[in-house]
Order: sequence, then C-alpha cells, then structure tokens
Amino acid sequence: RTEVINPSICSKRTLAKVREALEGVVENGTARNLRNASFRVAGKTGTAQIARGSTGYRNEKGVSHQASFVGYFPADKPKFSCIVVVNSPSRSIYYGNLVAGPIFKEIADKVYATNPDWFPMVNSKADLLELPESKSGFKPELERVFSDLGIPYTDTAPTKIWTNTKRSENEVELENRTMIANLVPDVIGMGLKDAIYLLENNGLKVLVKGRGTVRSQSIIPGARAKKGDRITLEMSMS
Repeated sequence: RTEVINPSICSKRTLAKVREALEGVVENGTARNLRNASFRVAGKTGTAQIARGSTGYRNEKGVSHQASFVGYFPADKPKFSCIVVVNSPSRSIYYGNLVAGPIFKEIADKVYATNPDWFPMVNSKADLLELPESKSGFKPELERVFSDLGIPYTDTAPTKIWTNTKRSENEVELENRTMIANLVPDVIGMGLKDAIYLLENNGLKVLVKGRGTVRSQSIIPGARAKKGDRITLEMSMS
C-alpha cells in the first residue's frame, strides 16, 4: 500500500507563481524561440560547465558545457513533460535554448501532431465550412487532392496540365497557366516542388528563402535566361 507522506511540495499560491515563471521563460525569456502558435509550452533552459574532477572545469581542450531544457505542455493543462540534456555540444554553441530547446520543440510538435485528442473530429463533408487555400501547380495532383477531400472544383482549361487556382465561395476554379518554352516560367503561387521542377527544367539554379508558397521570383516571368543562371524564390506561409 502506498503511503502519501506529503501530497504537495508547496502551496497552491507558490505553485501558481512557479508556473507563471516557467511560462514566462518561453513567452518572454530565454526560450522565446520555442514559442508555438498551436499550444503553449512552459519550461526552463539550462547551461552549465562540466567539471573534470581534480582539473576543475578546464583541461587541455578547454571548457565543455552541458545544455538542457526541461518543460511541459500544454502549459495551461499540462499533459506531457520532457527533459533534454546535451553533453559537450559542438560548434561552440552550447546554450540550452539553442541546443536542447529545438530538440524539445521537435518532440513536442511531433506529440501534438500525432495526438488526435487535440484536434476536432471531422465527421462528414458538411463540416467543411470554408474552402481551403490551395497552391497553383501541377493540375493532375491538385485534382486528385480535391477529389480525395471532396472539395468541389471546376476546370476551365481542360487541355492544360499547369494551372492557377482561384477560390470562390462554393468551389475552386482551375484556370490556365501559360508556359512558354525557353522563357522563365511564372511560379508565383506555386509550392516549392512544382516551382523547382519547372525552373530546373529550364536550366536555372534555384535558391530558396523561407517556406510555404512562392511569393516572388528574382527573374521576372517571361524573361530569357541562360542555362546556369541563378533565380531566387521568396517563400511565405501567409
């Protein structure tokens, strides 16, 4: 039989202050890089030097560090806790928020993404209250996704394989996207996979900044470019 000697290590008032402080570390403190738009995280970073016995903290190789982050999530209704400790991180970067913190964040994001309890259940197509945004690109793949998800769409350019998407109130319209051989294609509004496919097939070397959807390209569509020219794509999630 388990005997509870002390049901709480501190008063509720003290616990509330500790939780507020740990949430503040992520929201406004040393672990701001771990903030998450989907759920709140609370925790504490740690950076320490590693003792080397009788030689102290320094030896012929210099000083070694230990980086750590311990936390829990969701901060408002804690369900999971985790501690990450990294001994002697390389590349002269050893702070807890920069070394252990991103590992914690990756674990937390994975747990969140694979936990169905945190997502509302979609029971039928009637739950689709608003048509989602969709990227322009390779039409056969777009049509397959729309069909699988039950999203209504109209194809106004049935003979073309590259398309622009336009969302209306009740459906997604697939419009013609003109591609002219030997000219720089217009990839604005596309995802990275389709954009790289088109540009590299035209002999261009692609540099990418950001992630999401292509919002701008450094060489204007329709321009002539030599094989091997570099083109930079600016991506955005919004």
